Amino acid sequence: RWVRGLTLALTVTVPFLWPTRAEAAFAERVESMFTGDGIESPMAGRADGGVVQGETCNFFNRLRRDTTSQDRLRALVPTTNFSTTVSPYPVFWFYLPVDDTAGDRADYLEFDLQDEEGRSLLKDGTVQTAVPDQPSIVGFRLPETAEPLQMGQQYTWQLTVGCDPANNADNPVVYGQIERVSGMDNLIYDLATAPAGGKYAAYAESLVWQETVTALAQNAADHTDDWTTFLTLFDLEAIAPTISVQELAPWDEATAAPLTLPTSDTRAIGRSRAGVIQQDACNFFNQARIDATSEASLIAFMPESNQGITLLPYPTFWFYLPLAQTATPVQHLEFELRDEAGVSVLDDEHLKVSLPDQPGIVGITLPNTIAPLQIGSRYSWKLTLACDTADESASPFVYGWVERRAADEALIFQLETTADNAKYAVFAENEIWYEMVNQLIQQRQSSPRLWREFLALFGLETVATDVAVQPLAF
Repeated sequence: RWVRGLTLALTVTVPFLWPTRAEAAFAERVESMFTGDGIESPMAGRADGGVVQGETCNFFNRLRRDTTSQDRLRALVPTTNFSTTVSPYPVFWFYLPVDDTAGDRADYLEFDLQDEEGRSLLKDGTVQTAVPDQPSIVGFRLPETAEPLQMGQQYTWQLTVGCDPANNADNPVVYGQIERVSGMDNLIYDLATAPAGGKYAAYAESLVWQETVTALAQNAADHTDDWTTFLTLFDLEAIAPTISVQELAPWDEATAAPLTLPTSDTRAIGRSRAGVIQQDACNFFNQARIDATSEASLIAFMPESNQGITLLPYPTFWFYLPLAQTATPVQHLEFELRDEAGVSVLDDEHLKVSLPDQPGIVGITLPNTIAPLQIGSRYSWKLTLACDTADESASPFVYGWVERRAADEALIFQLETTADNAKYAVFAENEIWYEMVNQLIQQRQSSPRLWREFLALFGLETVATDVAVQPLAF
């Protein structure tokens, strides 16, 4: 949701002027791609794995007698068995008429992707996943641990329905080719200005097959006519209203890309940790001189440089706060934000925030009642634990820097074409610290390994499974 908001904030959005010609011409465009207009000769491939000669898969052997389209393994690709993508990690789509019942004897699915020299791009050569619990249209997203598709290169993919690992030659299989193409200017514009759920028509207008299918499948319930039109190409229109659509794991958390943080060549003056305090104002933090563990420290989730980049006019700042509304001398939290001239950009010199009801990770989002952060400007922030003392300098605090930058078209396009659970890697690659942290926090439950890796950077891995995470309001 926030990526869509980011696009709206960073581009000139004209939803009512979005080219309706794209939606109106969808059937024509998708049929043109399906029949391979513009491709002189078909590529080698096999899009239909329904009828097989071995005796391994009971279900598929039955198809020799009953070969309707609804009973056939199908790759949802053009008749040329060749498709295009703009993503380094695309989704591959198939119609799978089997499920995990004993009678079908389909035990697993196996996917492989190789370059023109026959070398697999996957970490372990192939990726296996479980058969779904019902006949479905399934998507296999190329995992982030694989090598990304290179621009202008062609690759061969293969999906195997595994019935007997000891006799792989008899297992049903489909395969084809894919090429990654560059994002055209008109496509970038159409995606940025498309209405919610309508991006599939923009991809179709630019004749990009793979993302057309992905965007349409993800919004099939809201675009039933176009979904039926698409499935008609495969003689599957009869199942369009009821067929299950799902992306399959094991592109699961175990295959996610290792956490790589943004780096910076410069180091700003700052302080991201206030665990060991020398003054006697806060009894809790004085205890840290004896027990100087990370769990007893106030920590700002900042890189070693003490400065981070944001794309948002009102970013969120995240901290680990090891105390709550208990018998503590800390009265409240105070947050400051100043421009490079040292002038406060807040309505007051600082904003007061109440303590949370339990220790944990807290987020402070700038209120939209103040002026937004300006693109290209740098600001210093400071979080203070205001203790019951007349000496403000005795209160523990952390501080650092934030700079807002504009997202260029390439970054917006990269975010639009990347799965939500992989966007953290896009932010890290582009050194967008604050949104990377936001993304990791949002997906902490679905990506626990990444969450542990992130917290381990701050010595907090032991609290990863049960730490409370909550936003704070001014």
